[in-house]
Amino acid sequence: MTLTPRLRKLLKQATATPEGRVVVEDMLANLVDDLDDAAKFYETFHWGNEPENVTTEAAPVVRPGDVLVKLGELAEVAYDGDKGGEFYRWVHEFRRPKPILAVTTAKKLVIVGGGYRVTRAGIVG
Repeated sequence: MTLTPRLRKLLKQATATPEGRVVVEDMLANLVDDLDDAAKFYETFHWGNEPENVTTEAAPVVRPGDVLVKLGELAEVAYDGDKGGEFYRWVHEFRRPKPILAVTTAKKLVIVGGGYRVTRAGIVG
């Protein structure tokens, strides 16, 4: 992982005190735990197969009061995946209340609300 100059500067500032070092160490430990949890969660959906790699992505963050542009109700979601060396396309139709597909002012797609949940069986609802 390559640190940007800005991130390197912020990290240096954050670890300038013993208290700051403890906070950064805790944050990194939590990140490692989250990545381990993500790998285990992946395995439940992929027949016990371990992920080839686990990375972090820049997912959009939506906070109360953020402006979203509603594109419409999400009727279904389809995605391609690999389970056991075979490629599949999964299509999940949503029941009511359907989630809303929206876009942030940073032009990132988000799914808001709905009556679905993610279980070991996949997307339900």
